[in-house]
Amino acid sequence: MKNKFAGSELAKLADKAPHLQMLVLGENDIKEYSQIAPLAQLQDLLIVELMGTPLAEKDDYREKVFELFQKSDFSMA
Repeated sequence: MKNKFAGSELAKLADKAPHLQMLVLGENDIKEYSQIAPLAQLQDLLIVELMGTPLAEKDDYREKVFELFQKSDFSMA
């Protein structure tokens, strides 16, 4: 069963949960890097899990995600 969280909803997280440290987004309908770009505003965010999303199927997705989150302690689960 897939989740129904639309990538467009991620922009709201910076205001709603500014101290978020880990975000599990696997199996959600996230297709574009622009949908996760607002998460880079979350200074405390250390881990993002994107397994099973259409975005994770792109060949360059790991490189692009690390470019968005330019923190030395950031990781992807």
